[in-house]
Amino acid sequence: MEKRYQVFVSSTYVDLIEERNEIMQALLELECMPSGMELFPAANDTQWEWIKKVIDESDYYIVVIGDRYGSISENTGLSYTEMEYRYALETNKPIIGFVHQNPGKLSADRVEKSEENRKKLKEFKNLVQSKLCKFYNNPEDLGSKVSRSIIQLRKQYPAIGWVRANALDNYTSTIEYIQIIKENEELKNQIIKFENEKPMMSGRLSSGKDEFKVHYSYSIREQQKDNPNSWKKVGTGKDSLVLNWDEIFTYVALDIINNSSRNFTRVNDPFPSVIKEKEKEKLEIKHPNKRLQDFKTDIDDFNKVLLQLRALKFIKKGNYDAWQLTDNGEYYLAELKCEKK
Repeated sequence: MEKRYQVFVSSTYVDLIEERNEIMQALLELECMPSGMELFPAANDTQWEWIKKVIDESDYYIVVIGDRYGSISENTGLSYTEMEYRYALETNKPIIGFVHQNPGKLSADRVEKSEENRKKLKEFKNLVQSKLCKFYNNPEDLGSKVSRSIIQLRKQYPAIGWVRANALDNYTSTIEYIQIIKENEELKNQIIKFENEKPMMSGRLSSGKDEFKVHYSYSIREQQKDNPNSWKKVGTGKDSLVLNWDEIFTYVALDIINNSSRNFTRVNDPFPSVIKEKEKEKLEIKHPNKRLQDFKTDIDDFNKVLLQLRALKFIKKGNYDAWQLTDNGEYYLAELKCEKK
């Protein structure tokens, strides 16, 4: 059956009208159905759910970047163009980016003036260029590259597409055909989920009761003789604590759950509180009559922990690079911590 494919086109609007026209023409010549900014030219947070729905319904996703960052969401601080791109990544939509090769040649009214937004634009470009991306010089060049790219995407990532109702005569009914498509998609999603949740290098990674040495540092303070309420820093100490991977995962997982509204970064490193509790007696013997503060996990060890748990498919990067538990991680945490019947 002859299919039509829906392509979501994401970009800033006013500065890229010519470029969007070329893209629309290229897609229509390929008998594709373009969708995007034209449906909601005044993007705002109230329309975000609708925008996501249109992206979900599209077969392919294109983002075009000139030298403007675009309208910014009050909720996220990101431009709607970047939010759309990140959502398409998150939902595994086949994506290709197009970035202007010589933004310095663009007219002043097409250039981002805000220093803060220029920084965000640079970071966004770096993200797009780290994935499938091509450069263009002008609207005509962009149109021809979009045509070739969509043809390649359709070959590499066959999509469901859309068909005319009268093209379904070979099936018992339209409803049965739709049910077949739905079941096929569910099976594909199950396969993808299984592959994503399956631990990498199974049997070759430390886990469970295997031990890992966490190095840490701390400041040493001494009580002042002339002022008993004052403690002066007199040095820095270093030591290490041995934990098994079940303990490590539990601390990290609970921290992610307790701080789910914030990114899991070094600021939320859970190990200093663990170190102070488990190492208290040893450190009191090592540093009698001293006050120990400012516990910090060695950054290399902390990064190794995150990498190990990610490789074990216990944690993953979610929206805006925040750490989240995978389904496998949720299940394993329940096995470790929940009361058994």
